[in-house]
Amino acid sequence: MIIFIVAHDAYLRAAEKIIRILDRRLFLDIKICTTSKQLSLFADKEIEYINLEQFDCESYFKTAKIVFAGLGGRDLNRLISVLSSDIEGQKPKIVSYFPGVVQYRMIEAFTTRLLCDFVLLNSRRDYRIFNWIANRIEGSASGVLFGAPWVSELDFVCDDVDKDIDLLFVEQSLVPLEYQERVRLTEMLVNTARENPEDRFCIKLRANKYTATADQPTGRLDEILLEKFSKPSNLWFDTAPVDSLLKRSRCVATISSSVAFDSVLSNINTLFINDFGISASIGNEIYYRSGCMSSLKNYRLERSPKPCLLYTSPSPRDRG
Repeated sequence: MIIFIVAHDAYLRAAEKIIRILDRRLFLDIKICTTSKQLSLFADKEIEYINLEQFDCESYFKTAKIVFAGLGGRDLNRLISVLSSDIEGQKPKIVSYFPGVVQYRMIEAFTTRLLCDFVLLNSRRDYRIFNWIANRIEGSASGVLFGAPWVSELDFVCDDVDKDIDLLFVEQSLVPLEYQERVRLTEMLVNTARENPEDRFCIKLRANKYTATADQPTGRLDEILLEKFSKPSNLWFDTAPVDSLLKRSRCVATISSSVAFDSVLSNINTLFINDFGISASIGNEIYYRSGCMSSLKNYRLERSPKPCLLYTSPSPRDRG
């Protein structure tokens, strides 16, 4: 038995891709559970809710060989403590992974996972840094260079004439963080849609009010638009799975969402907007020399495909 525990939708998305990778090699008995009541209620598949503080871990995990922990911080440490002490006999191996780019608060993210049996790392950079920390603190390294489980090249062939979204903008929960900056972002998107009335603009919301996410937005873009602006007829909001929206899109824009990795790998024109500066705090400094960074107002000029060199170039410390 292999059990996945996920804290929110981003961890679930990564878990589903890990499961697909594993299923290509083995026939596995897999169970998915969540520490979020919202996710258990509104996910598009049956996912059991568990409370790590209250439920019987020994009974639940006694048949598990491996536990993939899509958790962070307190919940991950609680799980490690329980599985190390409560289960009789051979305890399951704990494997941790990440739901996106490890950029902001990297040292904290790595150190909270040091007691896991294995940690799946997204990139060679992460692998080197994590194992360097692990060797010096724990005396051994548990990092595995796995690749980013939340990224996949989309399996589709779609003619340009079949695409009904000219620009897909991907909302993020904490970028930008301040409410007034989110108002500014909404205004930019509204103005861009108005200035290009022949194009069709879709804003992929980070979540609806029912979705369990890593962080609830400080201001959802659809709510801001409804309150402060009039919506252009060629702009709409969507909460559909992002893969389905990418298949329909000619161009994808974001500040620093990891969804852009999927669009780059699928040869979709990708734009990292720099209208809010370039800094580690908003997670876009790694794209500084990618060839995909520009202002949203240049969206039409930036629609031709460009190579995107991720994780490779030095970047400014803070230009925002």
